[in-house]
Amino acid sequence: QRIAHVHNSLNFVTNYITNPLRWFSFKVGRLLTAKLATKITGTSEAVMNEYGYDRKPYKEKRVPATYCGFKVEKFSYNELAKEVISKEFNWDYGVKIVLFVGRIGTQTNDTGVNEKNPVFALNIAEELVKRGDEWKIILAGFKGELGDAMEEKINNAGLTNQIKLLGLRKDIPLLMSAADVLLFPSLWEGLGMVAVEAQAAGLKVVAADNLPDEAFIIKELVKKKSILSPVADWVDAIIQSASNHTDRKQYERKISESLFSINNSVQGLAKLYNISL
Repeated sequence: QRIAHVHNSLNFVTNYITNPLRWFSFKVGRLLTAKLATKITGTSEAVMNEYGYDRKPYKEKRVPATYCGFKVEKFSYNELAKEVISKEFNWDYGVKIVLFVGRIGTQTNDTGVNEKNPVFALNIAEELVKRGDEWKIILAGFKGELGDAMEEKINNAGLTNQIKLLGLRKDIPLLMSAADVLLFPSLWEGLGMVAVEAQAAGLKVVAADNLPDEAFIIKELVKKKSILSPVADWVDAIIQSASNHTDRKQYERKISESLFSINNSVQGLAKLYNISL
């Protein structure tokens, strides 16, 4: 078997093609996929459609999406997490935490647009903290030069206690359990695994409405907003989502039963390669 797996959104390719050599490599890759692949799959049905793999000469080789599985139990809701994170930042236990997960800055040789949309996330954070002292925002991900500039802006505004840029963290599951809402304003995503992981933790998600629906398994946890909507509308959606309390532990089972569970995704991958487990 020679299987092609599409991972990134087509917009990522648009960012990548910054010179004739990269354009040529992309075109050659497309040609080789059509000629040599025995099966074509991707991280979502939506991303395959973006690439035109629902049309000839690709559609005859296209198979259902192959999702990236993960250990769902790793993201199981931890009721002690908010206490742990609140102590780390010297916050009251009763704070409302909004979490953004994604790289802030890009590498110096990366000229493309950062699809994670961190500047918009910061604009939302700044507006949210105006609504009350109980609101705290955590941005976790590679900082880079943009992250440094954002931190300087936060410091100058006197918001260092309300808005935290943490850089790279290894305890994202803990942060998800501590948070009340995941802010997910990406401009585009191949799928958006962060949102799936958040749902396993029973975390409410406020996301851009242009992202693949396949990432949103538990509809009652998700509220979508247009990326063109005013910042104030996003803030309203976050406040409304945080006010609707649910039993967060119930959602782990639902994600465990989905194709995003590592146990189920391994079975799907084996089937793709005609292997019996």
